[in-house]
Amino acid sequence: MMDSSTLSNRSALSAQQSQPLTEQAELAAIAARMSPLVIVGMHRSGTSLTAALLQAIGVDVGQNLYLADGNNVKGYFEDVEFLEFQRQTLQACCDRDDPGWHDWGWTEHETLDPQKFAASIPQALELIAARQSITQFDHAIQSNNLNLELKKSASDSGERIDQNDRIAHQDHPDHLDKTNDSALTESLWGWKDPRTTLMLDFWHNLMPQARYLLVYRSPWDVADSILRLNSHIFSLHPDYALKAWHYYNRHLLDFYTRYPDKCVLVNINQTLRSPRQWLELLRSRLNVQVNPDMAIEKIKAVFDPKLFRSLDLSHPTVALISQIYPASVELFTKLDQVADIASGLDLNQLFKSDHKITSLEVNHTSDDRNQILKSALLLHLQLLQTQSTQRQTQTELTKLKQQAEIETKSPIQELVQLQELCDRQQQDLATFAQVHTDQATHIANLHHEITAMKTSKFWQLRQVWFKFKKAIGIKFD
Repeated sequence: MMDSSTLSNRSALSAQQSQPLTEQAELAAIAARMSPLVIVGMHRSGTSLTAALLQAIGVDVGQNLYLADGNNVKGYFEDVEFLEFQRQTLQACCDRDDPGWHDWGWTEHETLDPQKFAASIPQALELIAARQSITQFDHAIQSNNLNLELKKSASDSGERIDQNDRIAHQDHPDHLDKTNDSALTESLWGWKDPRTTLMLDFWHNLMPQARYLLVYRSPWDVADSILRLNSHIFSLHPDYALKAWHYYNRHLLDFYTRYPDKCVLVNINQTLRSPRQWLELLRSRLNVQVNPDMAIEKIKAVFDPKLFRSLDLSHPTVALISQIYPASVELFTKLDQVADIASGLDLNQLFKSDHKITSLEVNHTSDDRNQILKSALLLHLQLLQTQSTQRQTQTELTKLKQQAEIETKSPIQELVQLQELCDRQQQDLATFAQVHTDQATHIANLHHEITAMKTSKFWQLRQVWFKFKKAIGIKFD
C-alpha cells in the first residue's frame, strides 16, 4: 500500500525549486544510499532507554543530544536537530484550530496532514547529509588514528614503512586504506525521536535503505508515565495520553506490516527481560554486529530497573482502561501478535477481572465513554499526585528527622560530657572539702594541745631550763 504522503514526497523531490536541481539531486542521492538505524515508538514507551542501550553498544545516536531532566534523569538521547525539525514539521501540518497536543502531532480529530511534509524535504536532506558527514568524519578520525597506531606498532617491531608512501597517504584526500574503508562502511548512525513514528513514510521515501527499531509499551504504562510528568495539558486532558498512544501505535503497526524486512518490532518490557534475544535480532535482521557478552555487560550498566515502572494487570486503572477504552487493548494485542519480541502478557485476564464494567458498550455512547475514560484517568492522576505528596512528605520528614538528630546529637553529647565533668568536679570538691575539714580539725586540736602545754607547769619549767642552758653555753641537742 502506498499512502498519499509517499506520492507527495516523490513528486516533491523533482518539483522543489528552493535549491538548484543538481544540489537537490545530489543530496537525494546521498540520502538514498544511507542506512541509518532509527529508533521509533510512542512517547514514554522506552525509546530513550532503547537509544541509550544502542549508544552503549556503539551506535552513534548524535553528538548534540537533548539534555536530561527530572522526567528523564538518564537522558532522552534525542538529536536536537532531528527533534526540532520534526517538532516544527508536525506542528505546521496540524490544524491549529483542532484541540490536542500539536507538539506531538496529535489532535482530537487527528488532523495531521502528511501531504504537507513534502515542503520539508530540502531541510530533511540537508539534515541527513550533515549527520552522515559528521559520522563519517568522526569514524575516519578514529579509524585513521587506529591505523597510525598499528603502523607505528609494526614499525617498532622491525617492519619498514616507506616514508614517501606515508606522506602521500596523509596528503591524499582519500587517505583511508582498505581496512579503514571497510570499517567506515560498518559505521552506524541513527537517531531517536518518538515523532518519527508519524513520519515513517516520509523518511522511508528519502532513505529506502534505512532500518527501524520499533518499540511499543502497554497503553496503561504509557498513560501512567505521561501522567507522572505533571504536564499541564495532560493534567487537564488525561485521556489525551491514551488517544495519542493509539494514534502513534496504529502508525507503528501499519509501517511494520508493510515493511517487515526493514524493521524489528519489540515490546520494551520483554526486551529488558530477554536482552540476548534482542541483540540477536539486531544482528540477524538489522545487521548490527556486536559482541553479545560485552553488550550484555553494557546493558546492565545502563539499565536501572527503579526508573522503569509497570502497572500490574490487577491494578484497577488497567481494568478500567481495558473496559472503557477496549480499542487500546485490541491494538496492543495486535502488536503482540506480530512482534518479534512480544509482551508475554496474558491479556485475557483483563476481561476476567473482578473490576469488569459490564454492559458499558451497550448502555453508553461514545461521548459517555470518553467522559468516563477521562474521569477514570483523573482518578489515577489524583492517586499519583497523592502518592507523590506522600513521598515528598515522607522525604521531608526523614530529612527533618535526620537534621534534628544531627543538630541535637552534638549538644546532648556535650551536655552529658559537661554533666559528667560537673559530677566529677562536685565529687572532687566534696572530697577536698572533707579533707580540708579534717585538716582544720587536726590543726585546731594541735593548737589546743600546744596552748594547754604552754600553760602547764611542765612547760614553764622546761622553758626556764632552756634559758639556763643557753646562759651557761650548753648546746641544744
